[in-house]
Amino acid sequence: MMKNYMYKAIDSSDARGYNHTIAVYEIKHNKPIYLGYNDKIDTASTYGDKGEAVQLISELKGHKHDNYKFLSKNINLYSI
Repeated sequence: MMKNYMYKAIDSSDARGYNHTIAVYEIKHNKPIYLGYNDKIDTASTYGDKGEAVQLISELKGHKHDNYKFLSKNINLYSI
């Protein structure tokens, strides 16, 4: 069964000293379900938007990854 996720990158952060936020959602029954966000991203030392989203989803859902993509072929990740 395919698992579908999407992420949204925002070029600001409420956390002091950071300048980027990634919010992630899981798509279930054709509706986005909010999973969480990471607002402690410094763009000077990051894996990029997709890499940060992969790490955050992996922390929340337990999927294995290599910092840039999921190791499973049954997971789709979309940018919005």
